[in-house]
Amino acid sequence: MKSIGHLIFVLLFLSRTFAVPIEVKKDCRVVLVGNGLGARMIHYGHFETEMHLRYPLHRLIIRNMCDEGNTPGFRPHSARNNPWAFPGAEKLRILETSRDRWGSGNVGNGHYKTSDEWLQTLKPDLVVAFFGYGESFYGVRGLKRFRAELEGFVKHTLSTKYNGEQAPKLALVSPIAFQDLSAIYDTPNGVDENIALALYITVMEEVALNHKVHFVDLFSPTRLWFESSTKPLTRDGALLTGEGYAKLAPLLSDRLFGEVKLFSPPELSRLRESVKEKNWLWLNYYKIPNGVHVFGRRHNPFGPKNYPAELQKLAQMMSVRDQGVWAALSDELFDMSTLDAKTDVLPDMGPNRAKYLSIEDATKGIAVPEGYKIELFASEREFPYLANPVQLSFDNRGRLWVATMPSYPHYRPGDPKPDDKLLILEDTNADGKADKQTVFAGGLHLPMGFEFGAEGVYLAQGYSLVHLRDTNGDDQADSREVVLSGFDDHDTHHAISAFCADPSGAIFMGEGTFLHSNVETAYGTVRSSNGGFFRYNPKRRHLERTVRLSIPNPWGIAFDDWGQNFFADTSDPSMRWMLPGSVRVGYGRFATNPPNLLSVRVRPTSGLEFVSSRHFPDEIQGDILINNTIGFQGTKQHTLVDDGTGYKSTFRQDLVKGSDRNFRPVDMEFAPDGSLYLVDWHNALIGHMQHSARDPSRDHTHGRIYRITYPSRPLIKVAQVAGASIEQLLENLKLPEYRTRYRTRRELRGRDTVTVLSALEKWTAGLDDKDPSYEHHLLEALWVSWGLNKVDQDLLRQLLSADDYRARAAAVRVLRYSGHQIMNQVSLLKLAAGDVHGRVRMEAVAAASWLGKKDGLAVLETAKLRNKTNKVVKTGVGRLDEQGVLHFADPSLQSTKIDIITISLPGSNQTLNLSEVQVISGGKNIAREAKSSQSSKYNDDYPVDLLTDGDLVNFAHSAEGDTNPWFKLEFKEGVKVENLKIFNRRGYEARFQDGRVSFSTGDKPILAMGVSLNAPDGSQDMDSSIFPVYKAAMAYLKGQTVESDSAPVYTTHLTGSDLQIFRQGAEVFNREGHCITCHQPDGKGLPAAHFPPIAGSKWITGSEERLIKLTLHGLMGPIEVKGVRYPGVVPMTPFKMLSDDELAAVLTFVRNTFGNIASVIKPETVKSVREKTLSQKVFYEPRELLQQHPH
Repeated sequence: MKSIGHLIFVLLFLSRTFAVPIEVKKDCRVVLVGNGLGARMIHYGHFETEMHLRYPLHRLIIRNMCDEGNTPGFRPHSARNNPWAFPGAEKLRILETSRDRWGSGNVGNGHYKTSDEWLQTLKPDLVVAFFGYGESFYGVRGLKRFRAELEGFVKHTLSTKYNGEQAPKLALVSPIAFQDLSAIYDTPNGVDENIALALYITVMEEVALNHKVHFVDLFSPTRLWFESSTKPLTRDGALLTGEGYAKLAPLLSDRLFGEVKLFSPPELSRLRESVKEKNWLWLNYYKIPNGVHVFGRRHNPFGPKNYPAELQKLAQMMSVRDQGVWAALSDELFDMSTLDAKTDVLPDMGPNRAKYLSIEDATKGIAVPEGYKIELFASEREFPYLANPVQLSFDNRGRLWVATMPSYPHYRPGDPKPDDKLLILEDTNADGKADKQTVFAGGLHLPMGFEFGAEGVYLAQGYSLVHLRDTNGDDQADSREVVLSGFDDHDTHHAISAFCADPSGAIFMGEGTFLHSNVETAYGTVRSSNGGFFRYNPKRRHLERTVRLSIPNPWGIAFDDWGQNFFADTSDPSMRWMLPGSVRVGYGRFATNPPNLLSVRVRPTSGLEFVSSRHFPDEIQGDILINNTIGFQGTKQHTLVDDGTGYKSTFRQDLVKGSDRNFRPVDMEFAPDGSLYLVDWHNALIGHMQHSARDPSRDHTHGRIYRITYPSRPLIKVAQVAGASIEQLLENLKLPEYRTRYRTRRELRGRDTVTVLSALEKWTAGLDDKDPSYEHHLLEALWVSWGLNKVDQDLLRQLLSADDYRARAAAVRVLRYSGHQIMNQVSLLKLAAGDVHGRVRMEAVAAASWLGKKDGLAVLETAKLRNKTNKVVKTGVGRLDEQGVLHFADPSLQSTKIDIITISLPGSNQTLNLSEVQVISGGKNIAREAKSSQSSKYNDDYPVDLLTDGDLVNFAHSAEGDTNPWFKLEFKEGVKVENLKIFNRRGYEARFQDGRVSFSTGDKPILAMGVSLNAPDGSQDMDSSIFPVYKAAMAYLKGQTVESDSAPVYTTHLTGSDLQIFRQGAEVFNREGHCITCHQPDGKGLPAAHFPPIAGSKWITGSEERLIKLTLHGLMGPIEVKGVRYPGVVPMTPFKMLSDDELAAVLTFVRNTFGNIASVIKPETVKSVREKTLSQKVFYEPRELLQQHPH
């Protein structure tokens, strides 16, 4: 295969013709378009520097519009309603139409210019286009589409006079060859990749020849480079390093413009730095971070005041930087700051209204439970660089690292360049307070997340993931390498964040909704749209979009002792188990959301951490902590225990509760001594809907780190990690503390692989198999080998047959990611798919979705057959339909009149909650005719009447942890039951797994049925928590679409045109950042977070004018709702950006659902109130509105 491929390359190279050089005239405007090969040039500046050296007197204007993942016809962007590069391109590529719960799909939302509109603005005389790399991964089957897209792009470009006079000259540039670095990084060896690339390059050359367009072949010469090079010129085989781009610049220039003698500037470094300075500003203009406020869906209501002016100023500053490049060619004096000062002055955004307590008073306002102690470890007073800290982590030496980002939400033109930092804070005298600060890296911009690797730190930097290294041991980064680019920072608080390593060292990164990342890698282009998680494996340079879900902002990831990961879904707000969501679904689709595990919820949450420290009480080990930053400002603590296949949780306590309104806990981690460290972002403003992104009250100077201890128990003896012997490190893996083992595995990943594996074999052989933790110790050993990318296959097979199902499940996870090493991966997954425990089976089912079609379906068939022959739940006649509705029907129910139906959940510590019950008799639902009762209530709320109210969003709820909870329906006269339908509460199906339904006449039982979740495709008795994963995996492998979570379904009494208004209002209500975020899908709000209910509230059903006023202009201050007083510290967002029609619709909606019944609000009424209140510039206060419009 390799020799045939090489022959193809030789023939292609010999057949290449060198085109006539392109003539470049003075004042030429050059625009680069296309994919990542061109986009990544902007990090280094070599090609543009080369062009200026060739044409030093031409005053060239060069703009790089390339973006990762762009094709000739497809240019996705989060704020671009039209992703197509030219008319007709939409016919060449079919996009999925799936949308998340906020209506966000593959197409963006906003008024960002299309590619063609940008070209109209830039007026190019020459367009240089880079295509073919990402497309080549579609192989032969993608050639037809690629040719059609490229033909369409060329024809359109050559027929458009962007500069107003004539069409631009056009050059097509091929991809480079794929370098074989498999021996170093275990990446692809490039044989198949290069054969595919050659096919696509042939198409490019043919299209160029047919249209008399200049063509540059980079493939052939770079192929020769890679064969002769003694060092890597790419990071992974595909992405050029800085040295690679330096070598590429003269080659590309020669092929475009011919070989010429280069000008020798007075100072070459000044020229290149001027180019890089210009390109830095260009990125903050063309790809402006936080563009969601500039031209996206959050532009209104605040964006129009400042962003048009900021864009104008950026354009003026770009002109200044062009002059700076030209000045560097002649060595003339150039004062950039003076010229910048002459650009437009930005609008005044008003005064800074923020007020802050003293550090001492703020600290006093933080409460912890009895027995705990919280102390200030560091603040901005001692360490002014500790401004707006966002994430912390301890290194292997036990030092605390903190990422700060005072530049949030993003750079403002005219301000100094961002100087966010990665700090090291140390307590050198062990008094519990920081006394030494080191700036590891400065000059950063929005480091939303970081994680340590074996040889440095991986850090989020806008649309790039970068690797920082200290090569000389002075604790300062002197090497910065762009690892991957194309991550979306269109909404900076949604960008990749919450970095957390799995047991192998692969880094999980959360990404929020609205974003459209397109990242080119050695394995192909990884595309994402909206919420989910990436997983990056540094050892193999491998990135995957491991989770695609309909979630808003996942700002917390935590792994338990057995490698199962959980995440905080901040705005729902839920905490979920990640495994069910890790089933593979296609680009633009979403897996079913895993169930929420929390019984007490607050929002918005940020940061997760398991309690794993002998310094704290024994009974709380394994609890999970979750921070919250608005309303309730502190840390909630919940239990988390196994519950069949999955988990269940109960609220334990508020571990931290702050009274200072500026206290914003956003991250936490247990220290080597067992104490808990907590990051306080400390900011008066945190919301993005209630205030302008440029509101002067946003803080850029405050930041705190707190330390929590339990003084009656000793701190842990710190285990040595950095500098410890391999034998000592292996012994560390026996310690109870998760974070100690976490850092130990990380240290081992940086040691010599052969030496570690040899020691590991001896260590495992010496383990005591009678030790209760024996299998966990073996698992730690397996994880060490996995982290070295040398999975111990004997150990893997041993653990796949372990006694402890948690160890078996963890071993399947290793198997999932090790198919490149394990030849019998599929057969082992089949065995796991037949395991007796649901968690092991779920791991196998999720893993199957990432295999090829044939192998994946074979594993799924095993899972289905296992469930047929080895039943897991009680069998009954209940049937689960395609929509997840349970049906109970039996001939005996139609021949006997039933007067009592009891729905129960036998056992202790049970929770029964269902959304709706329908009793079908005579072809209609008669459930409302029954008298309903229940064994217990949840906080005197969620009554059983909600079971029959016709609303599939509301639900009835028993008390948490009840014994044999039940719901009962009693009919005055007996009825014949054709069918009993039970609508499970969405996301909580597993709770009803062992439920029972009984039918009786008087005291005489007629029929009792167990709950059997019979899947429609024949996979009988599939565990209800596994079934959605199985269904999604099956759909993906068969190329089908599986229904994802969508907006809730609401009921109302409205009809006709009023019903149409109601439905429009439901769409507005469900938009992200709108009403549903705080008031929740059921209208009950989040009382624990001070978000009041709108269900049954007089504020909603009362005065129309009052409701319109508070919705237009917002509400802040103490308020009483349904007899409960809320402090009102969380403002109600002003929604004046909604049109009269939208606002009337959403208010009509909330007034006529959730059990509310009130008049329909007309757009004319909204318009009248809007006009009368134009002078209202601040939030209304509840008492003010009540004086004007009493209840």
